[in-house]
Amino acid sequence: MEKNKALSHAEEIKNGIKAKADKNKSWSTFFFAVIILATVISPTLILVSDNDILSKYIPAGLSILAAIAAYWIQIRKPNERWVLYRTYQREIEYEISQYKFETGKYNTAEDKDKLLANSVNDKALKLHYDWVPIVPKATDVKSILPSPKQLNDGN
Repeated sequence: MEKNKALSHAEEIKNGIKAKADKNKSWSTFFFAVIILATVISPTLILVSDNDILSKYIPAGLSILAAIAAYWIQIRKPNERWVLYRTYQREIEYEISQYKFETGKYNTAEDKDKLLANSVNDKALKLHYDWVPIVPKATDVKSILPSPKQLNDGN
């Protein structure tokens, strides 16, 4: 195996994981900002306005928006995903550094390229297995929604 091929493979996996970490961090930050702004602005509008649109409808809409954002964060767990992806990104960066400088297990390895490819592949597979429990399931959605009996009883 060529040295550049193993290193390119490791970099490609690392960059893919980094992109996922960045995306989850962005979504998390965005939805937390929505929640904070909506919950701060709503009572302010109620206090400062006599206009029905500003004092009732816009705060109601902001409250709905905050609830949807909180629901999305609870179901999708972007913070947990961000931590998971960033951790594996750093682990692969560490592997790449050890490989480049021939330290750690790469100091004495006979075939450093195969060792790097194997280590990165193992981490990518472990990342998948660690990611699976975070994926929302139908039961997660059902546990948040009221049951039909609760809707009919008004409880």
